[in-house]
Amino acid sequence: MKPDAWYSYLELGKIGDEDRYRILDYVVSKVGRARVQEALSVSRVTMWRLLSKQARIDDAKLRVLLKFLSEKEFQEVLSSRKLLEALGVVRSDGTINYPVVMEILRLASSDEYLKQRIIKFVVDNFREEIKKAIGLFPYTVTLHWEKDFEDYLRYEKKGKKITDERTLKDYKSLFMKYLEGKELTPQLVEYVVKHPKQWLRNIFRHYVRYLFNKRRIPLETFGWIMEAVPARRWEKKVKAREINIKHVVESLRYLAEKHELYYLYYILMYYSGARLKHVMQMVTEYSPREVVKIEMTDSYTERLVCFENRGFCRYYLGIHTGKPCEWIYF
Repeated sequence: MKPDAWYSYLELGKIGDEDRYRILDYVVSKVGRARVQEALSVSRVTMWRLLSKQARIDDAKLRVLLKFLSEKEFQEVLSSRKLLEALGVVRSDGTINYPVVMEILRLASSDEYLKQRIIKFVVDNFREEIKKAIGLFPYTVTLHWEKDFEDYLRYEKKGKKITDERTLKDYKSLFMKYLEGKELTPQLVEYVVKHPKQWLRNIFRHYVRYLFNKRRIPLETFGWIMEAVPARRWEKKVKAREINIKHVVESLRYLAEKHELYYLYYILMYYSGARLKHVMQMVTEYSPREVVKIEMTDSYTERLVCFENRGFCRYYLGIHTGKPCEWIYF
């Protein structure tokens, strides 16, 4: 046997008879019976006895057969358990040869392919054990309302940005009251989930996304928290309130007589369905003859356009952030 042959490291004594016969069958199917018989230097009768498992394949004959195999073929022919025994990884009594296993793991530091294979296997098969070993919260993270976080909400977060000043003010108020200065722990996650103020969940989820975006928490932590903390539940049930038309008429009549500006606000909201803050902006910045560009149609128009023959007017407000409002009709 050549000292540099791939099979020189095998412990042949640990390859059982069944696997030896399996190797013989494979080699015969690969190169033919006559060639194997010649290589083994046996008679036709002995060859028949070997193939019919009536004669044992000793180590000398096994070495001859291994010359016809590549290392990959040997691994494919031999059962995985027997292969580990032949390599000395598993002892004959079934116990693991830990020094050999540790030596294989050490090889991963100098073999990138082996390292990646080990990592993939560990992640695929021992994900929960990894979480427990490294902890979902391996870093100490203290929650603080920072300008960087506020800028993230305004300009960087995926989806709809939070630009409404009132919403930001409410977010900050809740954050400072319930989250400011607290450490990110499983206990804090549970606290947020059970908190009666459901808006706190939204703020907390935004902050966790911010931490992940800034690479201050790992993917496992981010994924677990986002799964554990549900977003705020929206009330699906429509609440119907009866409106007394008589009261509406009396209120508008009173405003028309006593508070002309308030009457204007209400009548514009009544006809257009616009929000109060949008109507207030229209009244405050009213500029009917200003010519503006309408981006969606790539055209120009005066802010106020009246359709006398149709009985209505429209005023271009052009608000795209927060709650959008392109036109106010009246």
